[in-house]
Amino acid sequence: ILSGNVVSGLGEGKYYMSQEPYRKQFQELMGFVPFPGTFNVRLVGGSIPIRKKIDSLNWVTVRGFNAEGRTFGDVKGLACKVGDHPAAIIVPGRTHYPDDTLEIISPVALRECLGTKDSDPVTVEVEYD
Repeated sequence: ILSGNVVSGLGEGKYYMSQEPYRKQFQELMGFVPFPGTFNVRLVGGSIPIRKKIDSLNWVTVRGFNAEGRTFGDVKGLACKVGDHPAAIIVPGRTHYPDDTLEIISPVALRECLGTKDSDPVTVEVEYD
């Protein structure tokens, strides 16, 4: 279980999660079509070393593609839950976030479903064998 606080992102998640090649692959690999946007969590305390440990788990790779005259890079994804909602931690090949910040996708708008705002505490549960 990773603990942190909700933070606002850069606003780019909506654009990227709206790209059909990404949406199709997330559906196939993660079992859901992502809501167009990301839910961002800045980790606190003991969750930062745990974040480094989950790098060794079996992440799926969503392959990059070319569209609209640009290149979209690979994205790693790891299934998780936020509250009762299925979700995935994602790490774009070209990310602007430090290691203490999680970028999360879900089939629902997590901020609204959880009733959270910036600085609210949240936990992210990663299940693994």
